[in-house]
Amino acid sequence: MRDRPPQRRFPQTLWSKLRYGPVARLAATNLAVQGTAFVGGVLAARALGVQGRGDLAAVLLWPLLVANIGTLGVDWALAVQAGRRPAAEGRFTRLCFWYGLLAGPAFMLVGWVLVSHALPRGRDDLAQLAGVFLWVIPLHLMWIGSTNIDNGLQRYLRYNLTRLSFYVLYVAGYVACWALEAAAIRYFVYAQLGALAVVVLVRGAAVGRRMLADRLGREDVAATLRLARPFALATAVSMLLVRIDVILVMFLLGTRALGLYVVAQALANVPTLLSQAFGVRTFGSSAQRQESAGFAAVVVRRFRQSFLLSGVMAVVLAMLAPWLIVLLFGAAFAEAAPVARVLFFASWLFNGGRIIDEGFRGQGRPMFGTMSFGLFILCVCALAPLLAGPGGLGMVGVAWAVLAAAALLLLILILIFKRQTGRWVCQSPRCGACS
Repeated sequence: MRDRPPQRRFPQTLWSKLRYGPVARLAATNLAVQGTAFVGGVLAARALGVQGRGDLAAVLLWPLLVANIGTLGVDWALAVQAGRRPAAEGRFTRLCFWYGLLAGPAFMLVGWVLVSHALPRGRDDLAQLAGVFLWVIPLHLMWIGSTNIDNGLQRYLRYNLTRLSFYVLYVAGYVACWALEAAAIRYFVYAQLGALAVVVLVRGAAVGRRMLADRLGREDVAATLRLARPFALATAVSMLLVRIDVILVMFLLGTRALGLYVVAQALANVPTLLSQAFGVRTFGSSAQRQESAGFAAVVVRRFRQSFLLSGVMAVVLAMLAPWLIVLLFGAAFAEAAPVARVLFFASWLFNGGRIIDEGFRGQGRPMFGTMSFGLFILCVCALAPLLAGPGGLGMVGVAWAVLAAAALLLLILILIFKRQTGRWVCQSPRCGACS
């Protein structure tokens, strides 16, 4: 009998892990998600113009914010539960859908209050459209919960497909609006609602038998809610912090400035695709490591890899920002280039802090990130009116406020990680200077 040829083994280097491992697949999916969403943003900007793009951002703002806060950490709790009890996937998916159906209407009421009182005055058309878009809330609760279950199970193929399909569908709707010259905000709103509804229905059909077969007990509900409790405030704070600058721009500078700002923000978020892939892996790996040494090793490794690579991307793209904005969005958005340059570096520092936070979340300790994110929000709220107010820097001032807050966020999380684990995030087995 002839011996089988030895299997090829790839060297355990950073490049091989990026090329062949789960991070590579997650990064590829994030690239597809960000690329698809970016194309949608380009189409919306070119079809609606600066003012229309700002109006669309205002319509989407409050419903999406309430939808994300409305998870109350249940999505993260389901991910942790699924990672610890893979055989109970069906009952946790069932709990996810029930949560969306029962909690969704309550959060729609909260959203209705916000869209009635927290949009620009005299724009009843925006308030009406935002009221329609409130239906995104129960759909989002079911979608994000089911995808996080796959994250906890490290079932990344389905996780990637579920995330990507939503973006592909709603951008397909944007393409149709652009091709048919349907330059009305309502069509872009309907495209997002319809895409999410389709994804949720398909997801429910895919796991329907398993949900019906696995009975959901009171102890499962109670355990999930107990686990979600520390994530509830963390979720609210983390969702508010990624919208706080948009909210301030809308109130301080109006929807036209908002249209320019969201274009700059979309471009500056491009390096985030790599950091998100590392963050997902950090959460899943940390959830499976109960010992402190294993958890610390995961966070240190992911942070160093992500921070280096996303930093290089930020520098290169910041230099190209003026050319890229005019090329992609049109000359009408050229004013967004200085904002994008500052936000590239803010995004780099912010995503470094998110890697550390994802590690703590995987350990069921989101309070460290919550505290740091709360300080981020306070810092932005304190600095932005000073830098962007009358006689100030306008949108660029808001961007500088975000950069300063991101630097503070990263510093605090690095110090907390050192105190909790005894290691710096720069430390490696071959780096004695950092110990």
